[in-house]
Amino acid sequence: MMLLGTNYLIIEDYDNSIIALNKSLEINPKYGLALFNLGNFYVKQEDYARAKEFYIKGIEINPKIAYEHYYFGWILQKEGKFDDAIDSYNKAIELNPDVAIFWFSKGLTQFQQMDYTASLHSLDKALQIDPDEPEIKKYREFTLQHMNKSSKEVIP
Repeated sequence: MMLLGTNYLIIEDYDNSIIALNKSLEINPKYGLALFNLGNFYVKQEDYARAKEFYIKGIEINPKIAYEHYYFGWILQKEGKFDDAIDSYNKAIELNPDVAIFWFSKGLTQFQQMDYTASLHSLDKALQIDPDEPEIKKYREFTLQHMNKSSKEVIP
């Protein structure tokens, strides 16, 4: 049922997706992957509070799904909980350090905190993994511009 629900989610058949994913949880309430996909379902519905609930449950059951930590961090970042978002991104990175989007999202969050040095480090890590990604390059350049601007403001 979980695979069926996931496939429905991929093809954006949300009505059948929610039915199949919920059925998976009826069969096994501790099915972490079903919880993760229900979180994804609610992200697609832009119901971030519900998505967050499912990610939390999923992480409690199986804390080793890197993408669950990533998406949970993404929601925390949207809520302006930057330190918590970075913690969640760090958990995702610890589980799978070779995913550029984890480093990229961490770098953007650090940028939002105006921690430009840390942001640059994270964006550089993302570029090492995916050197051709234009968004990473763009935000890296943007971070460097802010670093130069900040240093000029400090120096009289």
